[in-house]
Amino acid sequence: MKQPAFVFYGRLQDPDLKMVRQWLADGRPPDKLAVKGLSRVGRVYAGMYGNLSLKEQGVIRLSLRSVPAGYPFQRIHIDLVGPLNKGA
Repeated sequence: MKQPAFVFYGRLQDPDLKMVRQWLADGRPPDKLAVKGLSRVGRVYAGMYGNLSLKEQGVIRLSLRSVPAGYPFQRIHIDLVGPLNKGA
């Protein structure tokens, strides 16, 4: 499914996601001292670093494993297309 241009532009302009995109491009998470200086949302992203990957067009993907009782693991992928908790 193709995303509207305004959603893609907003994703590129979000300062928290821009910072995460840079971590992923560099291939290393922020150090502990840098994490202390981040916004609340930035600290959440830093904590999820091991589950994040950079996809085409700068899309950040969050991959999680679900553990329903009695079933094998399932992989869940969530594409972060906008800022967390803006305006809430």
